[in-house]
Amino acid sequence: MKRELTDEEKQAIEIVKTLQEKGFEAYFAGGAVRDEILGLPAHDIDIATSAKPDEIKAVLTKKRIKYIEIGEKFGVIAAIMRKHGKNQIFEIATFRQDFGSKDSRHPEKVKLISDPKARVSDCEKASPPPPRKLLLCSELFYFSKPLAATCKYLFCCQN
Repeated sequence: MKRELTDEEKQAIEIVKTLQEKGFEAYFAGGAVRDEILGLPAHDIDIATSAKPDEIKAVLTKKRIKYIEIGEKFGVIAAIMRKHGKNQIFEIATFRQDFGSKDSRHPEKVKLISDPKARVSDCEKASPPPPRKLLLCSELFYFSKPLAATCKYLFCCQN
């Protein structure tokens, strides 16, 4: 049985569709994918895209969606959408490869990439990560075009 989408999910889908209409790949990522797999409403929806930060800002500006540059050097822009008097923030991140980390969460260096599948081929070349790495929700993408169509899940490893 299909559940009804939340306002937050509808807003995130609007951002994803807008990026896709401009020719970029864009997907839900992270915990939103985990929630979808579990059949739960998504909260704190992150979006991964092939658009670079300047392209993300241009698309949002054209759509009159406000944004904050929260981590541009890491490829992250936050879109701000208002619904029922409340601001909803969606982090939009350019596909990237992370290098080095002191805390397994914040990379020392990143390389922005246009194809998330490139990480998969890098992942296949690398030695297998410990099993818990495969469950990191920040590394799940929800692939579908359109979002309501059939989907597939991509699990990536960190380098």
